[in-house]
Amino acid sequence: MPFPYNALSFGLQQRLRELSNPYEVYRLQDAVGDEDNLSGIMPLVRTKACDYIYITGDAEPYVITYTKMPSYFPPDHVRQVIFSVRVNVELENLTDDIMKNPVFDHLYCYAKKLRIEQGVLSYELFKSISQRVKNVSEIFMESTFTFPEVMRLFPNVYKLRMPCIYKGWMQDLLKMKMKSSKFDFATDDDGQSFETVFDFEAADLATLFNKPNKFITLNVCVYVQPEAGVKYPDSYTNGCDEAMEAMVEKVIAHLGPQFKNQDDIRSINVSTFNVSLVPKNMMASGMLPRCRELMFTLYKEPVPKGPFSKIRNFFSKGSSKSK
Repeated sequence: MPFPYNALSFGLQQRLRELSNPYEVYRLQDAVGDEDNLSGIMPLVRTKACDYIYITGDAEPYVITYTKMPSYFPPDHVRQVIFSVRVNVELENLTDDIMKNPVFDHLYCYAKKLRIEQGVLSYELFKSISQRVKNVSEIFMESTFTFPEVMRLFPNVYKLRMPCIYKGWMQDLLKMKMKSSKFDFATDDDGQSFETVFDFEAADLATLFNKPNKFITLNVCVYVQPEAGVKYPDSYTNGCDEAMEAMVEKVIAHLGPQFKNQDDIRSINVSTFNVSLVPKNMMASGMLPRCRELMFTLYKEPVPKGPFSKIRNFFSKGSSKSK
């Protein structure tokens, strides 16, 4: 139902228009709907579509927007324009005062992606940002929050990148209600300890992967620490290789026989747990780390095929009942 704007006196309509910033006027125009009822909102706010918007610092006087070409738009020059951001919002060098930037009076964000280049981000600031870009489905950030903290503010997210994982992350995932049929999570750091990443039982991961109509991709990174005294010379040492193989065996043993390490996953509708193993401190030695990539899927017994498969299944079920 359209907002009954015409029920107000013309003077009150004009006063409401005067007190509103461009973003609020645009929302008011959208609520009124019928063009015949917009006379009290004049002058109207125009929209300018853009794919990408980049904001750096709290006091910057302009917004950089990208469509086909980069453009600089000082807010003073676009008082009656709202930038309708469709794809990506990127924020950098922020403080808690970022929402006071007049730039936000000219933004109407329904972007799909949010990138926050901020090493230390308070949850209150994260919450403030969510009030203006709430409908994003992909988030990339340099701070770590728990899954419930993120999903409480951004319930439509299905792709999430954070620097690291935290204790109890698997239990949070099990309790989380996912709106999308897919959920893709990855860490972006150089690795964490085995104890932090594998803070769960194999049965927990199996329960997560068995959620009906959900396809989950988890990407985590574990650092591998060689034996004490092993150094990194100009070439790789057996000590490093042995530590890597030992970690591979440790991961496989933890997940147990119900998970198989796959070299190739052809179906996109399969939940996977991807583990990157990285030698610790290899980058400091000036050498490119030789990583190991493991991809685990939930193992399911193959379904027998052929003309006698139904008969075979019937007798196998009957024998199991008799036992």
